[in-house]
Amino acid sequence: MLKAMKIFFIIFFSLLFNFQTFAKEEEAVNFENMPNIQEIYEMAENEEYLKALSKIKLLPENNDTKILKAKIYLDLNMHSDAEKALENTTGDEAETLKYIVKREKGFLFFPNFMLYDQELSDEYDLDYERYGLYLSEKTPNNSNIYFDYALYFYRSGKELGQANLTNEIIGGYHAKPNEKVEYNINLGVKNFQFDAGNMLITDSWVKYYQSDKIYWKLGFLRDNVEQSFTSAVGVYDHSNTFIGQVAENKFYADCNFKLPYKIKGKIRAAYGLMTAQHLPTNQYLDGYIKFEKNVYKNPQKKFFQKVDIGLITQAYAYQYDLLNLYDNRGFLFGGYFSPSFYNAVLGDINIEGQNDNLGLHYGLKGFVGEQLSFTPDFIRLAWGFAPYIEYNLNNHVALNLSYIFTQYADSQRHILFFNTIFRGFRK
Repeated sequence: MLKAMKIFFIIFFSLLFNFQTFAKEEEAVNFENMPNIQEIYEMAENEEYLKALSKIKLLPENNDTKILKAKIYLDLNMHSDAEKALENTTGDEAETLKYIVKREKGFLFFPNFMLYDQELSDEYDLDYERYGLYLSEKTPNNSNIYFDYALYFYRSGKELGQANLTNEIIGGYHAKPNEKVEYNINLGVKNFQFDAGNMLITDSWVKYYQSDKIYWKLGFLRDNVEQSFTSAVGVYDHSNTFIGQVAENKFYADCNFKLPYKIKGKIRAAYGLMTAQHLPTNQYLDGYIKFEKNVYKNPQKKFFQKVDIGLITQAYAYQYDLLNLYDNRGFLFGGYFSPSFYNAVLGDINIEGQNDNLGLHYGLKGFVGEQLSFTPDFIRLAWGFAPYIEYNLNNHVALNLSYIFTQYADSQRHILFFNTIFRGFRK
């Protein structure tokens, strides 16, 4: 099955080459005449922000061009450049944008709670609550520093009868120094109770925006595998040997692109190593492709204003099957899903709506499809849905509530997430 994955990766890089050629052809288009501000507005409306920014820099600076430039910078998540563009501007629109910039630059205080429940046989079961606190402060040059703390209460099934309080601390720096480059660097540690050790964790990446049609992302992720208590925390077997606490070490490359007819796509290729105590290091390959299209968009409608549909396929293959782990007495105590080959083909939908008068933003996501696995062997339905709602009490406080149900791979999961966002800034 690794051969099948290699074929997948050949197709992946062939597609990337074609999208690269497509993007270069787009960039080769030159305007012989100086653009007018209305053309640039239309570019920004069509999410061609890089092209709009390059064109507006050709125009003489005045109040209107500065305001439009600030809008584009805000769409590009570049608050420092937006603030600079708004210097010495006047008018109601300029004051509104200055207020938005001030809000975006405010201190962020983000307490949150997550409830994670799996429907698995008792030997594999893992449930937990997560209590978190996220803090972020904007810094110069379109950057921010952040701190994330979480307390996990992991619980196994009754057969193992295990529990563990785990502390997680992460610090990071995110920046977008120019419109072409963006990066996020962080490092943290998970400290497990009862001398179960510590684990370094990270999710760091860099993005390169080649054009409005295509951008690239390279990243490295390391975290514990939350599939069973053995994989997430680790257990002592009957010979008092500590086993498990699996760390996923994943190197990945993404290509996000836009095709004609307003179709968006994403391709991901990943190589990973699953490392653990007293378990073999398990290599894997992972491939992911998604195509998405907006089929309905009407901001004037009362309840739902946007509908997107998509098609997803994901395939991965592991070196070893470590799903069923037994101790030296033949006692089953869990593992993690690691088939020799797995493939899922899914259709998904995303429905969004908002009510500005009530300060509500809400939606429903869902997917359904078929999944195929070898070692373990099965063909079965995969499906899930996720409603969510956000209530903006005012410009300083927002409440978010979401629920996720998935029947995917070898497990059924329920995830409930709640958070409150506080923004600290002066009007």
